[in-house]
Amino acid sequence: MQTGPLFSLSSPIKNIGEVVSLGGKTSHADIVCQEHAWPILTEGVECIILHHSLDFAVSPHDVLREAARCVRPGGHLLIVGLNPRSAWGIYRRFTTSILNGSHSLTYARLVDWLKLLGFSVEQRWTGGYSWPRSNSLSSKSMKFETLGQQRKWIGNGFYIVSARKLMIRPTVLEDKRLNILKGMAPIPVVNRSDVKVNE
Repeated sequence: MQTGPLFSLSSPIKNIGEVVSLGGKTSHADIVCQEHAWPILTEGVECIILHHSLDFAVSPHDVLREAARCVRPGGHLLIVGLNPRSAWGIYRRFTTSILNGSHSLTYARLVDWLKLLGFSVEQRWTGGYSWPRSNSLSSKSMKFETLGQQRKWIGNGFYIVSARKLMIRPTVLEDKRLNILKGMAPIPVVNRSDVKVNE
């Protein structure tokens, strides 16, 4: 399942049975709904892609909580987000493009939210090291991008996070009285009628 302003792009991920998109009234999504109330069964989805969904959500935390509800234990969340602490993060404050309306989360804050919702981050990819409005296909931009990815620079324009929902097993509570009795040996009981008293 995929949500976000760019859900109409074809996915490069192969071997998927079916991809369903969610969106608002103005979108051309398969399922039209509110961003914080999805008509999806609890723990009914294998993988959810949040493609800039958190960047443009009214309440990113509500969207993430709803996604966490829908993913089955062992399933995945794939999150694409803009890094507010980058040249792109500065650029969006001064542009009149769609980026001006984004509310990007830092990677550290996203990881904190995921942990609270029972997810473990498995992998992270970064990109967007070239300057905004530059030709991303130019040789200089490509070299800058390659260097940034190899050296793990902190000024990445975007991040992609893969997180797995943890399998929570119920804890069996034992009765403390039974634990105390486990260490005791049984005591033989004598029937009083069988006891003979010498007079």
